[in-house]
Amino acid sequence: MSEVNEMREIKRIVVHHTGREKGTAESIRSYHVDVLGWRDIGYHYIIEKDGKLRLGRPDEMIGAHVKGKNRDSIGVAVMGNYEDYEFVFMGYFMASPQARALYSILKDLAHRYPDAEVVTHGELAETLCPGQNVQAWIDKWR
Repeated sequence: MSEVNEMREIKRIVVHHTGREKGTAESIRSYHVDVLGWRDIGYHYIIEKDGKLRLGRPDEMIGAHVKGKNRDSIGVAVMGNYEDYEFVFMGYFMASPQARALYSILKDLAHRYPDAEVVTHGELAETLCPGQNVQAWIDKWR
């Protein structure tokens, strides 16, 4: 079975945090490929601490970010541990670069996949991901 399916239906956009303060999209990719043995990074999009949006897997490729829920979802991860640290979004222009980037990619994905629901990893599986502070931000954003 091919991992790439141009016609796959997207039902969920799943928000994650990486749980680590240090690192880059490439270090996450290296861990996923070299250590875990995956074909590519598990997420479709990664937002680094400085707000730079990095592409992971193409949208058409099934991700590896929520066990049993990848076939019909897109994974978006923010770098950092937001169980412990605040995720600041106090209005669009006063937000951290990372929060602004998450806001922008979620709006873009909602436009491209209008029937998809924005959820968090913790709403689909027993995990602290994306951390209580990103969870609170998503609850307000929705």
